[in-house]
Amino acid sequence: MDKQQTIEEIQKMAAKIVATNPAGNRLLLIGGFRYRLLDTSARTSTDLDYHWQGRLEEKRQELIVLFKTKLLPEVNREYGYEGTVKPATGPDAESDIIKIIELAFYKRDVPGSSIEIPVDITRIECLDAPIVKTCDGVVFLTASEADMVESKIIAVLNRIHVETRDLVGEII
Repeated sequence: MDKQQTIEEIQKMAAKIVATNPAGNRLLLIGGFRYRLLDTSARTSTDLDYHWQGRLEEKRQELIVLFKTKLLPEVNREYGYEGTVKPATGPDAESDIIKIIELAFYKRDVPGSSIEIPVDITRIECLDAPIVKTCDGVVFLTASEADMVESKIIAVLNRIHVETRDLVGEII
């Protein structure tokens, strides 16, 4: 299994753990990985994105505990990676509208084995009721297609520097 496949498998593990634990209750999976996992999109994503209507910092702390207790041991057992989970730091991480968790995995004494997966907890405008989707027998809550598209348009309009990936992608 190549590194990108391993990243994707760890993302799936993390998303399933969130979806099946109390810390993930009412948390909506959004963003590029959501399309990859739940809609079998060809687009890959390097992070996991969640919408949360409540206090972002509290949810980040809940997820950090969940990832430390559930995800790290599972990734170690399945792939032999050790790991860390911590809140992101720095100027880009200090925001009222997004809280980021840094998941990092590595194999001791194996150069180039490190894997980093950011988990973003944010708030998007959700006017529709959450959508229920399933994958591999796990139920995931997600935002509606309309809410996802509208949030992307708002995000692009608010960006100082627009990237190609913001404008090019699959048509829903």
